[in-house]
Amino acid sequence: MKILYITTGGSYGADQSLMTLLDALGDKVTPYVVMPHLLGLQNLLDQKAIPYAKIRMRQYSVPKIKSLKDFIYFPIKLFIAWRYNAFVAPKLKRIIRDFRPDIIHTNAGVFRMGYKIARRKGIPHVWHLREYQDRDMGRWILGGKKRLIQLLKQRGNYPVPITRCIADYFDVPHSHVVYNGVLQKDRLPFCPQKENYFLYAGAMYEEKGVTALVEAFCRFALHNGNYRLYLAGGSSRSYKKKLMQIIHRSHIPPGSVLFIGKQPKEEIARWMSIAAAIFVPSRSEAFGRVVAEAMANGCLVIAHDAHGIKEQLDNGLSVTGGEIGVRCAASAEDMAKKMQEVADNGIQHYFPMIKRSQQAVNRLYTSEEYSDKMYEIYRKLLTASLS
Repeated sequence: MKILYITTGGSYGADQSLMTLLDALGDKVTPYVVMPHLLGLQNLLDQKAIPYAKIRMRQYSVPKIKSLKDFIYFPIKLFIAWRYNAFVAPKLKRIIRDFRPDIIHTNAGVFRMGYKIARRKGIPHVWHLREYQDRDMGRWILGGKKRLIQLLKQRGNYPVPITRCIADYFDVPHSHVVYNGVLQKDRLPFCPQKENYFLYAGAMYEEKGVTALVEAFCRFALHNGNYRLYLAGGSSRSYKKKLMQIIHRSHIPPGSVLFIGKQPKEEIARWMSIAAAIFVPSRSEAFGRVVAEAMANGCLVIAHDAHGIKEQLDNGLSVTGGEIGVRCAASAEDMAKKMQEVADNGIQHYFPMIKRSQQAVNRLYTSEEYSDKMYEIYRKLLTASLS
């Protein structure tokens, strides 16, 4: 089975999930990967001798207007988003002609080029819906949400939401939901020796709630100087400057907040395993892969109780009969309160919760479960296309 994958090309959730899928599928499929950026994924593909190509396709969404600068550049960005893909589409058509895929699998909801070409050529198309786009990314969907829903319902296209809340948002049946796989079954490391730091791991921008997290830690650190906050992930210069200004104004001990930048997956797993807790303060998360990854690595999760994260926490409660993470609001006040509770209670108090979280992840989010469901979708699509 030959599958052409279209993905973002980075090292965050969507691309990590793709590599998990390809690893688990093994020789069941022959993959070819197309991506607009070479931001780390190509290194993993090279290691596994998976062919790939760079085509600078654009997302079918543009940043919402939040400033005068955004207002001035909005028409230009809108024009580029609408028209630019027409110039690079021939490159993808040539790859499809030469590779002759049985299925085209677009690994992120923000791209449409694969869907359009697949429909014209009568190739079955899988469209992974990993983001709201507007709520979580602060972007406006070209043509509007209703237009995207119309495309998702077209014949020959199979949408795959990563949570029930994403399925509801785009009017897709819950039967299409496939949760991400984050670990191999029964591989659940647990380190009881935790260190006095809180961790954030992922891209850093306003919608991710990092501003409120930093403000919360600054309040907490005024009375708990033995704790640190580690921020692992990339950010724009302007946003990092904003965070630095908050830190400097707070008068907390120097070095209390450390920007450790992007880290390899293995290094993030190590940071998770010995952290006092990881915070996931996103205002609106489609799934929150970092939640499941942290739980798999034996880390206490303190997360905003909304959208995809709430769904994970509710799933865990249903599976284990107890809470698998600490639910919090997206406010600095509540996150500072949760930090203080961890410091006062001691991390050992949360060990039963961490163990339950590992049980839940082992039931719901294994790479085996993920790949089995996706392979079954591929088989159904191919059978339907031949009938």
